[in-house]
Amino acid sequence: VCWCGSCALFVLCEEKRDIFWKMASKEPGSDLPPKLVSTFKSISKFYDNKLYKKAIKAANQILAEHPRHGDTLALKGLVMHTIAETKEQRDEAFGFVKRGVAFNVRNFVSWHILGNLYSADKNLPEAMKCYTQALRNAPHNHQILRDLAAVQIQVRELQGYCKSRLALLREKSTRKDYWISYILSCHLIKDYAKTILTIDLYEKNETPKKDIEWSEMFLYKALVQEEAGRYQDALETLTKRSDFILDTVARFEARGRLFLKSGQYEDAEQVYRKLLKINTEHKLYHKGLLDSVRISINNKAQINELDSLYQQLAQEYPRSSLVKHMPLIYLAAGDVFRYRLEEYIKPVLVKGVPQLFGTLKPLYADAEKTAIIEKVILDNLASLEGSGLFFNSKDEEKEPPSTVVWTLFFLAQHYSKLGKQDLALEVVNKAIAHSPTVLDLYVFKARIYKRAGNSSKAAKWLDFARELDLADRWLNTKATKYFLRDNQVEKAENTIALFSRDQETAQSNLYDMQCIWYEQEAGDAYFRVKDYGRSLKKLTAIETHFQEIYGDQTYFHSFCVRKMTLSAYMSMIKMEDALFTNTRCFKACVSAINTFLTIDDEKAHIVPAEEPKKEAEAVVAPAEASSSSSSSSSSAEEPKKEDLDLDGKGLYLGKNVLEEANYFAKLLKTHLPGRFETHAALFEISLRKKKYLLALQALNKMRSISEDHPVSHLSLIKLAKSLEDAEVSEIVKQITDLELPSLRKAVSLVEENQQYLDAHSSSLPHLLTGAKATLVINPALKQEAANVVLSFEGETNAKDLIETSLFLKNSVSEESFTTFKSKWGPRFPLSILNDFEDEPMAL
Repeated sequence: VCWCGSCALFVLCEEKRDIFWKMASKEPGSDLPPKLVSTFKSISKFYDNKLYKKAIKAANQILAEHPRHGDTLALKGLVMHTIAETKEQRDEAFGFVKRGVAFNVRNFVSWHILGNLYSADKNLPEAMKCYTQALRNAPHNHQILRDLAAVQIQVRELQGYCKSRLALLREKSTRKDYWISYILSCHLIKDYAKTILTIDLYEKNETPKKDIEWSEMFLYKALVQEEAGRYQDALETLTKRSDFILDTVARFEARGRLFLKSGQYEDAEQVYRKLLKINTEHKLYHKGLLDSVRISINNKAQINELDSLYQQLAQEYPRSSLVKHMPLIYLAAGDVFRYRLEEYIKPVLVKGVPQLFGTLKPLYADAEKTAIIEKVILDNLASLEGSGLFFNSKDEEKEPPSTVVWTLFFLAQHYSKLGKQDLALEVVNKAIAHSPTVLDLYVFKARIYKRAGNSSKAAKWLDFARELDLADRWLNTKATKYFLRDNQVEKAENTIALFSRDQETAQSNLYDMQCIWYEQEAGDAYFRVKDYGRSLKKLTAIETHFQEIYGDQTYFHSFCVRKMTLSAYMSMIKMEDALFTNTRCFKACVSAINTFLTIDDEKAHIVPAEEPKKEAEAVVAPAEASSSSSSSSSSAEEPKKEDLDLDGKGLYLGKNVLEEANYFAKLLKTHLPGRFETHAALFEISLRKKKYLLALQALNKMRSISEDHPVSHLSLIKLAKSLEDAEVSEIVKQITDLELPSLRKAVSLVEENQQYLDAHSSSLPHLLTGAKATLVINPALKQEAANVVLSFEGETNAKDLIETSLFLKNSVSEESFTTFKSKWGPRFPLSILNDFEDEPMAL
């Protein structure tokens, strides 16, 4: 048996090994003289009562006589770590604990405390090693087993977690929470047979009651059986234990799924019809009903059966909106579709429901249905404005005047969806003239300007709508977002602060509330105005939030067991495992990488030689302190630390910004390896580091995901040009000479780029990439690069136009920008191209 965990120092026989474990697991402090034993015990009491100074004083009293006493050194380090405020103090605390371990390697107390310190610092892999070592010296220690299990589930060491939970259950088989935790651990490793067996044993030991705990247990058991493919067993569980299951809807849903999976379609139909009586607006219930009658909504041969079914449902549920909406999806464009469409929209227009257009958005994928929608709206609008009645209406009573407003509102949304922003603006202005107090009209007018590429006017009209109702938090939020997209950062901060209790601490409150959408928009806005420090401060805060969310699950591992929310717990585990694939996290990482790369390009992170070094240190230290404090939970009673790095320069000044960018790129590579942007970021970082083989690897990944993506071509040109200009080792040259020709279509880079331009002459984004590639090949060819995009005559959108104009203004010449603006401005009359000033443009 190796007691140090890394080398075989001695081997003990069975008898001597038992003696060794007894010696190793003896009571802490028992090796001290009798007069100091009580002093040693008082350290723990002082620590539990938060009398830290007295605890340290007691430890020093023992260490004065026994400076090599491992338990006391470890406890002193634990107390010092608890009250530590700086990294140096925490390192000092670690030093005491490690000395305690070194003086008595077989002492489980020192190993346990060292594991607790690593756990507190979020270094969970090291904590797990320490707990494992402590268990070798005290294999039956209850608390160490619990701490080890908590770390194992957090890092998803599921096999080890299952073993730890089994060991705890063997130690105390009467504890209910240990049974439940072991059941969950078996489920997590997908050992369904053992999970079900353990649940059966738990049922034998306990008497089921009609309460929420047993209700959750039987639903969870059915879920495990379903995942194991034992559908009949799951149905039997739900049937036999139906009296104990209090959540009737969940039981019906489970039965419906199981009937479908086991092929019992008639029973499934009965279940889903019952569920529809409970909630006719639930889309999954409709899908389940269609599956149970074996009708596909995409099968044109079954349209008559489908229509017959929904006519029957319409008679049963005449007030159901979804029952009326479903025929619009499966019916082909024609007279029947038009009749059903009018039947659906007319009552909603009379009620004045702004979300009507959103429910019909999926229909715009069909050009024929889109044309019918436009015809129906125009006919009804003309009839309402003329006679006050709907088109072909047999009623004599006129519709309310507000019906005209909501019909105009729908028509404006229709035109905007089709990209006809000028017509949409004309219609919404007409609606505003009719009813100038309807806030939704001003909000949509702002959206029209946003889609047209004029962020300035969009922000203006959204702010106008906000001022009409200053108590509306949603309008305040929307106005803040539009200000940020127009780079009016200060105005956005003042606007969002209006709903904060203390406007001076509004930004701190937004951070505490993890307001991720605001931090993303603010970070992008700061980047556009070249305030890179504040941009990084917002963007890195988002990544911190996601780390905190992942860390917060620590408390739910035990909480969900106590509350018996087992199915919800498994859903939480799946959610946490996919947490960093969230769109917000992805966008923040990409934006942070772009910001670091821009800083590297502009050399903004280099501190000038004439400036004292203390300036860089002064901004770096607070940034490190804030990041460490945010990663560890603090008591609500502790005073909040002042942020000394308000401008965020500590995040990049004097640092290796490429390594900082690489941290976010690795995060993307770990959780989102299939995204194109992940490998584009790795390519840019590797190219700047002159690691050409890694850049080539990233380029191959990019091309495997999307060979036709504009960035793939630009990256190929960048890599080939860098290899031409750089001096590389012989092995790098051999590999690149072997790989690059298979990616290229021409020998010369100029010819390669020209072939690309000829193949994508009808796409402005691809032509813009070709223009950028021209400057990469030869920075002097600015006029040729400008001619590439100035010659474009095809269809495009406002976003691509603004991106192209920014490229011409910043990278080519003012003259080419003016030419481009005069050419495309009249074609996009609402865009910012027609009233552009010197401030940075927002996309």
